[in-house]
Amino acid sequence: MFKFSKNKKQTFECKVEIEGADYSKARPRLILSPYGDNKHIFFEGKIGDGTCKVVIPEGLDIAKGGDIALEVLVDNTLFTPWHSTYEMSVESVKVNEVAVKKNEPTVKVIEEKVQENKPKVTVIVSKKSKGVLKENISSTDRKRVEEIVASYKKQDKHGRTFIKETILKHYEPSAKAKKWALSVFNKTDSLIPQLCMYAFEERKGKKK
Repeated sequence: MFKFSKNKKQTFECKVEIEGADYSKARPRLILSPYGDNKHIFFEGKIGDGTCKVVIPEGLDIAKGGDIALEVLVDNTLFTPWHSTYEMSVESVKVNEVAVKKNEPTVKVIEEKVQENKPKVTVIVSKKSKGVLKENISSTDRKRVEEIVASYKKQDKHGRTFIKETILKHYEPSAKAKKWALSVFNKTDSLIPQLCMYAFEERKGKKK
């Protein structure tokens, strides 16, 4: 599953190894095939120093899920060395964003030679998008964040507004809360980290 954001311009990157042909003769392109739609979206890319880069623009008006494939044209021979499904997300406060970013996989696909003297393409794809949480946090901290966010989501509209506008708007976290948040979150200035720091201090206060 390849994931990218609708709200940001992002760059698809992969390592490409070509045997039997010059890199300058290779023309890559990324193809998105949205589910429930007959159209295909093409993005031309470039290969330089063994790295393939394809820019995915922001604001795509297509289905949130579908198929995605990388095609590489080398010496009039078309290869499809990598394909997967895609998921396009719109940035928002969601519980699934807390838990989905774990050890990021890599994909290695080797296109077999069809005939003698045909070029071979090897592609290694690494997904680099960052989630709300850091990758190697403890299960205890992960569970704590999930419980706090779940509790926030149970609030009605009035309750959420009260938390954001009354409690968090003027909230200044302590040094201990900031230190804990920096060990758990990639950034601490958004709603979820602020909410968790406040809950963290509340729990510590009740234990005293």
